[in-house]
Amino acid sequence: MPPFNAQNPHNLPPVISHMIRVGVVTSVNPEKATVRVEFKEQGGLITNECAVLQSKTHRDKSYWLPDVGEQGLVLSLPSGQEECYWLGAIYSEHPTDLPPVNSTEKRHVTFEDGSFVEYDREAHKLIVRSAGETVVTGIGKITIESGADVIIGAPVVVLEGSVAVSESLLVAGKITCAGVELSPGSDVGEENEDSEGEGEGSEEGEGSEGEGEGEEGESGEGESGDSEEEAGAGA
Repeated sequence: MPPFNAQNPHNLPPVISHMIRVGVVTSVNPEKATVRVEFKEQGGLITNECAVLQSKTHRDKSYWLPDVGEQGLVLSLPSGQEECYWLGAIYSEHPTDLPPVNSTEKRHVTFEDGSFVEYDREAHKLIVRSAGETVVTGIGKITIESGADVIIGAPVVVLEGSVAVSESLLVAGKITCAGVELSPGSDVGEENEDSEGEGEGSEEGEGSEGEGEGEEGESGEGESGDSEEEAGAGA
């Protein structure tokens, strides 16, 4: 067995040991999607800008860059250090570099602010959690279908635009609409009919009282005339 070499801890052939190495990102170029990497085991050698491998870069495009201080694997071509590629990050035993989950059944992405996306294929459960605002925009139709209940929990749910309900609408609290307030279990039609009935009854009552006052006035005038006639005859 060859003697241990600190610059080549895995005792790889010289060509291979210079082609594939573990390094730490020292700078990131977001515009070019490249990074510079330091190889501490080789005296702090720093590479030129290494292209970061992406899953798609032509018709469809993906974009994700490592952070400064991130450890990963670098491929350098045998022609020299001028052309190199960041193959991907790797976890280490450092407390900040430990995996966020421990399961062969999960696909998980955690962001620095606490947001994460996770799918558990064993539990058939997808979780998307955002630490800030969440925006979903569609140019065409957006369809949400579920074989079970759909629960939306928020202090206030605002629907901008017309709302069409094709089935029953169950409401546990009050509904206030265009000045009409409904109590639980009531019907819009019944509330309107009751309101109209009260208005008509009130108008009829006022009319009846007016007619009664008129009849009393006519009756009083008749009685007064008869008394004056009787008094004149007696004289």
